[in-house]
Amino acid sequence: MPWEAEWARLGLTFRIPLACAPGGSAPPLEELRSFYEHLQARLLEMIETLDELRASAEMEVFRVVEQDEKVIDRIAAAQREDGSAASPQAA
Repeated sequence: MPWEAEWARLGLTFRIPLACAPGGSAPPLEELRSFYEHLQARLLEMIETLDELRASAEMEVFRVVEQDEKVIDRIAAAQREDGSAASPQAA
């Protein structure tokens, strides 16, 4: 199933409780508690990573470019003008 691959990519495992299988028994409470705590920890890691991404300079550049795609061209042109005026070859 595709969701199993996605969970595996995220470092998560999913085990169908044996109670769902014919003639099976439920997993021990400690196993479920451990899985729940693992999910909580993983979610906190993801939230922290997203917070870091949102605060990064790369994200700010993305937001600016998303609003105006030509801003990078204007910045590059301005830097070329500043660079050529300051270089000894321009004199």
